[in-house]
Amino acid sequence: MQTHRLGLRRFSSALTAVLLICLACILTGCARWKNLTAEQMLEDFEYLFTVLRDNHPYLALKARAEGYDWLAHKDEFGKAVGESTDDRSFAQAIASMLRQINNGHTDIVPASFVKDVAGWNEEPWKAIAKDTSASHIDYWCNLAQPPAATAASERQSPFLAVYNAGEYVIVAAAPSKDIQDLLEPGMVVLEVNGRPAQDYVKSQRGLPVPWQSRLRFDPARRVVYQRELALPSSGEPITLTVRFHGETFSLKVPWATTPWNRACPWPPTYSGGKGSGSPNLYMDTLGDGKVAYVQIRSFLPRPEDPQILAGFFESAKDLPAIIIDIRGNSGGNTTYWMNDIVGRLTPEPVECTYYLACRPGDYIRPFVQAKAQAVSLSQVTKGELLDRAGERLRPNIPPEVLTYDFADPFALRMVVNSRDSIRYRGRVFVLADDLSFSGAEGFAAFCKATGFATVVGTWTGGDGIAITPVFVSLPNSGMVVRFPVVMGLNPDFAANAETHTRPDVLVEQSVGDIVAYLAKLDMREGLTPGPSWDAALRECLRLALDGVSR
Repeated sequence: MQTHRLGLRRFSSALTAVLLICLACILTGCARWKNLTAEQMLEDFEYLFTVLRDNHPYLALKARAEGYDWLAHKDEFGKAVGESTDDRSFAQAIASMLRQINNGHTDIVPASFVKDVAGWNEEPWKAIAKDTSASHIDYWCNLAQPPAATAASERQSPFLAVYNAGEYVIVAAAPSKDIQDLLEPGMVVLEVNGRPAQDYVKSQRGLPVPWQSRLRFDPARRVVYQRELALPSSGEPITLTVRFHGETFSLKVPWATTPWNRACPWPPTYSGGKGSGSPNLYMDTLGDGKVAYVQIRSFLPRPEDPQILAGFFESAKDLPAIIIDIRGNSGGNTTYWMNDIVGRLTPEPVECTYYLACRPGDYIRPFVQAKAQAVSLSQVTKGELLDRAGERLRPNIPPEVLTYDFADPFALRMVVNSRDSIRYRGRVFVLADDLSFSGAEGFAAFCKATGFATVVGTWTGGDGIAITPVFVSLPNSGMVVRFPVVMGLNPDFAANAETHTRPDVLVEQSVGDIVAYLAKLDMREGLTPGPSWDAALRECLRLALDGVSR
């Protein structure tokens, strides 16, 4: 009996210990996916770095085009991770490391995005969504967001300078007399605190700057740039060297003391319009009712858009021209524009062939194989790629594509058939800009390659001839990172992510146009398409109405 009681007592004590351990795990967040140890953080970093090193298609391109060798900075990235003291600092270190690649498809993503993308893709994408907890994904995505503004970073900027035709031009000054006495619209910023403007901008690579100031690549001038010049966070007055009316001189500009928060939200977005019913669409007729105009903000699928667009195009079938404005459209699903724009308008099938290059890494192989079967990609040898490019276009092929760092490329034949088409015989114009990215870039590239439409505006944002970027879930945290899987080649065999799409008609805003646009915004009236301050739209209407009787 004594032995039996002793056994029960021991069993009870052991059970209590197990329960206490379980309770402690629950209370202290013992789950492996958060409150990571330093060792777990470094394991996740090493895993991600290795996956990107062996699979990301743009690392050599970025080193060649932008002068930044991401692989050479591994120790710097690892040091930042090693110095992380908690989950937030770890997530920030990973986010910074990804920003250094400077690619709009390389980032930490939320669960809703993972779910949506998995929904319209094949099994490898679905597996990531199924095998990773949504709460884990969002936990890390939220921690990776840029930290809240500090008092120093909330200082009022003394001026707004925008990137225009390769230069940073002041277009507005703070409403303080001392600043307005110094600065005038049209001044070109040559130096910031003694550094050439271009070097100053390059130094901000990887920093969590506002969206309008993130680094982009100008394929015409072969430089990285910011749409809006981000100013130093120091509280000291800013020393500028400027050019104005042919003269060059220096200025010491104080920070503004009066809140004004001026920005230049270009391109303009419109609401309402004729019979829209979708927040994604704005429709109107311009040029005295002779030109149909539709602005499409995103190519992400919306259930109401196909029917609305079909009705709009039907109403425009007898007009001489249609303008499709995709400026600011960051992409979405390729089937959006294939089915609901090209398919609805084209009188006959439209097709072109692209080539896609990818790395030979093990991680992306199942994604590439699944997509190759789904869209009928056909693999060609590097020798065949050289033959198809021919002597004239062969130099355009990115040199890394022809090395062992890349697998044999794929040919992608895109054919868009008429789909309940109005068989439109008028002229189609597409307005594009540097924010036309991903799927919107793909649409602009297709229009130019096939002649389906005349592309008007500025160089596009690139990275649109592709397949869906892949997801990678980090083993300890469950953080999900997205990155592109292929390097798409333009019809001239240059990398689309490097040269983007040059419009058929290049139009850049003048300083006068920008100032007029800002004045229009200040009127706080409902914004409608305005050729008086929109140079690309103005030229598009001129081309559309050329030869049309008034």
